[in-house]
Amino acid sequence: MLGVAINLNNFAWIEENMGNYQAAIPYYKKSLENNRLRNDNRGVAICTRDIGFCYYKMKQLKLAETYLEQGKQIMIKHNFKRLLAETHLRLGIIFREIKQPIKAKKFLLLSLKSAKEVGAKRMEKECYIELSKTYEALKMYRKSLENYKIAKQIQDLINTQEYNNQFAEFAVNSALNIKESKIKKLEKQHKAEQELTKSRFIRFGSIVLFLISIIIVILVRRRKHKQRNKALHQKNELMQAQQDKIEKQKILLQEQKAKLEMTNHAKDKLFSIIAHDLRSPFNGLINLSHYILEDYRDLTDTERIEMIELISESAEKGYTLLENLLAWAKTQTGGLEIFLENIALAPVLEEAIEGLYSEIKNKEIKVIKNIPAKTIAHADPHLVAGILRNLISNAIKFSHRKGEITVSAYEKEEQIY
Repeated sequence: MLGVAINLNNFAWIEENMGNYQAAIPYYKKSLENNRLRNDNRGVAICTRDIGFCYYKMKQLKLAETYLEQGKQIMIKHNFKRLLAETHLRLGIIFREIKQPIKAKKFLLLSLKSAKEVGAKRMEKECYIELSKTYEALKMYRKSLENYKIAKQIQDLINTQEYNNQFAEFAVNSALNIKESKIKKLEKQHKAEQELTKSRFIRFGSIVLFLISIIIVILVRRRKHKQRNKALHQKNELMQAQQDKIEKQKILLQEQKAKLEMTNHAKDKLFSIIAHDLRSPFNGLINLSHYILEDYRDLTDTERIEMIELISESAEKGYTLLENLLAWAKTQTGGLEIFLENIALAPVLEEAIEGLYSEIKNKEIKVIKNIPAKTIAHADPHLVAGILRNLISNAIKFSHRKGEITVSAYEKEEQIY
């Protein structure tokens, strides 16, 4: 049964690569039935995805979306992360091509998340390239450029890793070739010496000449032995020096690779936090702007001014949040010092809640603040604000609608808990 499914997939793959998508679909569907009979969930997910790809190539986008969505649900259920990343990527491309960039962005971000989890750098690069095109379609040119730059950085990292691997392989092969060449040369010299010794013994017929020849041979061999040992010692020292140089270069390359991975990790962490913290202010801006566009004629001048003031306030909060995040990023890379000072926690909490007002309002969540007004902490205010925003944002995400979130603090033995 497994062999049948594999053969059917091979036939379908041949037809698909020849551009005969209509002919490939029946083979994929038969393979899909075979996989279902065998309860091969991975095979079912792959066949469903490939059918969706064929319909996409045939411009039957509704059928393509249906099959890709079915495949996606199977991949989510069974945690096929790499397949899920590929499917989300294709869905993102489809929605971008049919002029639905918002949906495209959603699927591309999901694909990017899965690609990072499985460490698929090339797929991660493709996600950033497609996101760049999608943001361009949304006329978000700055975001488009940022994603393109990230894709370029990932490609540079891939190229660097490939270069390092090729260099290490070249160094090892070079050392082996040099060693083999020297061994052959020594073997040839040794063989020549043996032939020479043999010919000398043959020439001497008499006992006297034999004895004389023995003395001469001993003296000559001792001298050559010393010279040979000296030459071998010098060659060994040279080879050892070359080996030490190769080892030092290898260690240097490993240190550079570790530093590069650490820098990339800090960069990925920064982008993750920026995306997480800036979502709320931008959601508020989007909702308010949509509301004004849809109901502009029904609003009074006073209501319009209020809306514009809310938009301005949300934009200022978003800008302040971005500055705080950039300051945090500098602390992670050693570019910024932490300035400790005595701060009141209650106003900092109020500022964090105001920044998340849109998310709190949408889920109708009640926030209970149990921080006394006189609670003072010795800390960096920007870092404390960022921590509170992250904690409350996560609490909102995992709270039910109309739920409650309590933020408390108390002082004990000169510590804040």
